[in-house]
Amino acid sequence: MANKEGSFMVDEWSVEPALDRIIGYSKSTYLRPQVMELLVYLAKHQGQVVSLEDLLNDLWRGKVVTVGTVYNCIAELRNALEAGVDQPTQIKTIPKKGYRLVATVRGLTDPLSTIRGNNTTPSIFAIEPPFIRLKLRRLVVAILLLLLLLLIILSMVNRWSTEQSENTKSDNFVRRYTIDLPLSMRADNYEFRPVTISTDGRRVVFHAVMNGQKQIYSRSLDSLNVLPIKGTENASLSLTLSPNGKWIAFVDERDGMLKKISISGGTPITLCDPGAQILALSWGANGTIVYESNSYAGLMQVSSLSGIPEKLTFPANGEFHKHPNVSPDGNSLFFTIGERGVTTRKTDRIAVLSLQSGKKKVLMEGATPQLTINGYLIYYWNNVLWAAEFDDKHLKVNVQSIPIAEGVHYDHAAHYSIAADGTLLYVLATALQPKSLVWVDRYGKVDNLNLDRRAYLQPNISPNGEYVAVIVDSKNGADLWTYSLEHGTSTRLTYDQSREASPVWSPDGKYIYYSSNRVDDLFRVTTDGSGVIEQLTDSSSYQFGYSITPDGQHLLFDERDGNFISGAHLAVLPVFHETKSDVLLKTEFNETEPELSPDGNWLSYTSDRSGETEIYVRPFPNTKDSVWQVSIDGGRNPRWNPNGQEIFYWGPENLMAVDIKTAPNFENGRPKVLFSHQNYLSYDLRNFDIDPTGERFLMIRKPSDDKSPNNRVVIVQDWLNDLVYKDQIE
Repeated sequence: MANKEGSFMVDEWSVEPALDRIIGYSKSTYLRPQVMELLVYLAKHQGQVVSLEDLLNDLWRGKVVTVGTVYNCIAELRNALEAGVDQPTQIKTIPKKGYRLVATVRGLTDPLSTIRGNNTTPSIFAIEPPFIRLKLRRLVVAILLLLLLLLIILSMVNRWSTEQSENTKSDNFVRRYTIDLPLSMRADNYEFRPVTISTDGRRVVFHAVMNGQKQIYSRSLDSLNVLPIKGTENASLSLTLSPNGKWIAFVDERDGMLKKISISGGTPITLCDPGAQILALSWGANGTIVYESNSYAGLMQVSSLSGIPEKLTFPANGEFHKHPNVSPDGNSLFFTIGERGVTTRKTDRIAVLSLQSGKKKVLMEGATPQLTINGYLIYYWNNVLWAAEFDDKHLKVNVQSIPIAEGVHYDHAAHYSIAADGTLLYVLATALQPKSLVWVDRYGKVDNLNLDRRAYLQPNISPNGEYVAVIVDSKNGADLWTYSLEHGTSTRLTYDQSREASPVWSPDGKYIYYSSNRVDDLFRVTTDGSGVIEQLTDSSSYQFGYSITPDGQHLLFDERDGNFISGAHLAVLPVFHETKSDVLLKTEFNETEPELSPDGNWLSYTSDRSGETEIYVRPFPNTKDSVWQVSIDGGRNPRWNPNGQEIFYWGPENLMAVDIKTAPNFENGRPKVLFSHQNYLSYDLRNFDIDPTGERFLMIRKPSDDKSPNNRVVIVQDWLNDLVYKDQIE
């Protein structure tokens, strides 16, 4: 039954709209006002299907609410109502129609008088007797008059003090607001797709996947319309705008070429072959484009008119250069010096290179530097953007840094951008999205595991089929865990801030071998919970383990020049002898992801020898005897069926299977489609495994759109004027 504040019940939750609170299941949860509006609206229409149009045109008529905002509110409300519930079914998504509150609603009378929707304001007078309402009205009026008088006085004092000061502040006020961009802005590997502000500060340009199309899009800040830029349909996750804002430079994934295109779209113009995968770009006023690549050989530059790339910086041993940004006048290059093989970004340092004299200087700790048009160096450090005045004559920072934005997202780089007019854009950091470990049979039927949703990566089933080793990602690192598939109990095996990867069980289940970026080498940890960790290799290359011989004596891994597939070859390591690893297969192509057959006689792996990444098989250990290609039209992450008669692999769109016959001679059948993997993670990492029966797969299911928060971008205008004023009065 509703009380005098208009509360009501949703199943066992007591909903208090006036307080934006729900109480139940031994806990109290506060909702954002917008989420409470949604809850009351759904409760009023309990059992009915409420469409997006209903919510936008009825509940939030006249308010700036996007479809992404609705998704975000639904996700927040569902998570709140499902907390502590054994079988969460309160809000159902009806595909292509809307949402339906199926929970029982009791005691709801007049919800519209208790929420902020429909352009109404909740009134404290509606719940009191008349004589109390009169006194409250008088009290509120008196308070409002006093506040108005105080504001007038403060305004006059502020105007007088400003007029008396020699350093007057600009009439512009700092404006800060957020906009929501498509849910597909975050890629499967947790990296945020690029987003930047146009040179004039009026438009956001970003990379996304919308309606199945991956390309570059733009959105005006005064509009909700998102427009595709024709000609960028194959753009990779790197882009930059020209200083005049008329061009976009990007990399075409089809041919790997660096190209440019008009901001209004058209036919791309090829600038150069970068020779490696580009990670970051900066277009300078001096007519050059500087880029960072996965070769980690230094920053490169090329003419924006086309040409041959030239090396611009030369990292010291154990270092690499990243985050290039050319100054607005084109005279200086700012970049970050990072160290290879460190567990955190605490060693990042900001450096500047004079493009006129060639002089280089390290300035301070930090990352992702950018110089504003009025001479402030903006940089990222410890989740915060900072500003410091830069002396370009002496190449040094003059004053103490000032914090300008907190909670900035960082993966490969800090995601922010500054327009020529000073408009600042940055991506708001959000928690990694939890995902589900699920069983999927050969026909795509899903069976959930009794495990909590977390940011899982790279599951690997134990030889007896009772446990799974999996990486659990977080903002502070990625750790190795084991879970009991029967009981759901867990054991955490690593605890530091490094990022672990590629877990591999020993045949007896006593050890897990894995890679860690603490030094980018191979390690072994005991699985009994004792946490004994051994470092097995010491190499300047990046090493990732994939398979172990049936006797448990040798670990197969790939070795790369960088985090990405570059100069990759296959190697084998004796794990119980103090000897170095041996090269297993090294050609002019990139070979990765070695996987042994159950009997240990055949090696499957990936190679780009055909121009596409495909699956190949060779005899083992005599890998030079012969080779067979078993995939068609692309393949990654091979896995053998435990019966040794089938290989599974990720195709570009589907999980594939190939029949294998090894006696008397090797033969492979034609690849066949099992099911689409679009709802699972991911093509780039080995994010699936096969149970001992060979009939089902352990996979990581992505969260649905309505369970994902929006990708929130913060826009800050006229903040540079405020920054200058702060400097002057300090």
